[in-house]
Amino acid sequence: MPNSLITLLHAWKPKGLPKKGKMLWRFLPAAICWGIWKVRNGVVFEGKEVKVEGLINDIKVQVFFWVQGYDEFKDYQ
Repeated sequence: MPNSLITLLHAWKPKGLPKKGKMLWRFLPAAICWGIWKVRNGVVFEGKEVKVEGLINDIKVQVFFWVQGYDEFKDYQ
């Protein structure tokens, strides 16, 4: 397990994926960090509970929205 976020990001290489898969893979670290940040703020500042299923869904939705601007994903709605 990497001991820092920087080490993790340097090791985050898409291997054996098609072009679309590589693009999605590259967006995941940012979406994961963003999702965890939002959940953390909800817990700290709003007293919300952590719901892992909700976090995972939010990460998927975020990546989906981020890739919408790329030609490779124009057919996905």
